[in-house]
Amino acid sequence: MNGKATNEFERVNCALCNCDETVSFIDDRRFHLVKCRRCGLVYINPRPTQEDLSKIYNVSVQGRREIMDSIGYTEFADIHILKSKKFLNIVKRYKRKGRLLDIGCATGFFLNLAKHQGFEPFGTDVSKAFCRFAKRKFNLQVFCGTLREASYPNEYFDVVTMFDVLSHLPTPVEELREVNRILRKEGLLLIETGNRGELNPKAIEVWGGVWGSPGHLYHFGTETLIRLLETTGFDCLDVDKTPIVLSSIMEIALRRIAGSRKSKDVSYQQLKLGPMPTIAKRGLAKTGAHLYILSKYTLGRLLPKASLDCTIIACSQKR
Repeated sequence: MNGKATNEFERVNCALCNCDETVSFIDDRRFHLVKCRRCGLVYINPRPTQEDLSKIYNVSVQGRREIMDSIGYTEFADIHILKSKKFLNIVKRYKRKGRLLDIGCATGFFLNLAKHQGFEPFGTDVSKAFCRFAKRKFNLQVFCGTLREASYPNEYFDVVTMFDVLSHLPTPVEELREVNRILRKEGLLLIETGNRGELNPKAIEVWGGVWGSPGHLYHFGTETLIRLLETTGFDCLDVDKTPIVLSSIMEIALRRIAGSRKSKDVSYQQLKLGPMPTIAKRGLAKTGAHLYILSKYTLGRLLPKASLDCTIIACSQKR
């Protein structure tokens, strides 16, 4: 996300406990992150308005046909496919079939895999370009807009997934209450998000260079994430936390293989594709994708988790 695109701001209370008492956490370029004195949730305050954020989500890819071409979103398609397999395997520990909704489905790699493994897939995303791609490439049922705008029926889904989405939501409590409404009893909710909200001051000095503002409105930690889930009617089944140091190194290497001149903090969704890669380059990218997944979700477990930038994977069940 590019902070220069925003020009309207609003002040908000803590989304988790509605407290308006905070302490300064970190200044991320021109955005100020604060920490709630009561529950510890870290968030941007003041923050861009929802209308302004919606413009940011669509401007980066809207009208760029090259990012929607046949090789797919897509110099990093291998990573998305491998991540999809990993997360679908987690889902299948608890649910083997049924209706599955992926909130923030992007171009639909995960939903396409779920479709071919017995699930009935649905998706939502605020990016018009991504929704068009998912529908055209994979023939998926994707709603372009927010979850509440989709107005799904009560207890309609067996599984809901949210990958790198929760931190972007302006009202996470209301959003998860809506998830609870559309999930069947004992339905599964799978979330992946970051842990930066629990980093200590020393770790902030190390990892504080890029905080993804203003796109990442909230930064959760394990405790605040569990509290959010319990507040919105979910029981945690499992919470796993894996450092991302090794995968961050791999990400930089992959961008160089792909020939991107973008800075390392630009999301995969914003990468502009170049010419069709050579066979050798394609092979390197494919190998690199396997190494990225290995370093992020397997080798990363060997590192100490305290004071390191991590990804959190939380499985929970509707009460």
